[in-house]
Amino acid sequence: MKFIEKLIENTELKESKLYAAAQKCFAKPDTGITIQHKGAYNVIKDCANVTVRYLPHYIFGAYANPFDTLKGKFTKLEIEEFVKKSRDDYALGQLLILIVNKFKAQPSKIEKKIEITPKNDMGMSDPYGMYGSEEVEIEDNFGNDQMGEVELLCLAFGVS
Repeated sequence: MKFIEKLIENTELKESKLYAAAQKCFAKPDTGITIQHKGAYNVIKDCANVTVRYLPHYIFGAYANPFDTLKGKFTKLEIEEFVKKSRDDYALGQLLILIVNKFKAQPSKIEKKIEITPKNDMGMSDPYGMYGSEEVEIEDNFGNDQMGEVELLCLAFGVS
């Protein structure tokens, strides 16, 4: 998946090199070695599986500022594919939650809009109902809960 590949390609962590090797080991655990015990085959395959699934989490967490570093690296199509696959794959779903929560924790990245609407129980026929009223309804349009994951990730990574 392109999203994960770009996430891994843009880091300087030496562990990022494990991703391609782990994919090969998962597909064929006995590549380049002689396995003398059958149980080792499954251990190698399972370790490779864990590496492929969770190395992206580790790499994303290691970025000092992932949204600035990865800005403009993704396309909307890649983000859509990632979000769609995250619905069926729990590890990708966890990564999506990690990314979204990290972005939401940076409120300066999202414009916060607060609309203040005076409460008017008397209706529009009361000309003084909107003035002097101390009761107001505050609607927080922070955008996080109503904005879809695709739009939020596009905003986070500077995709237009």
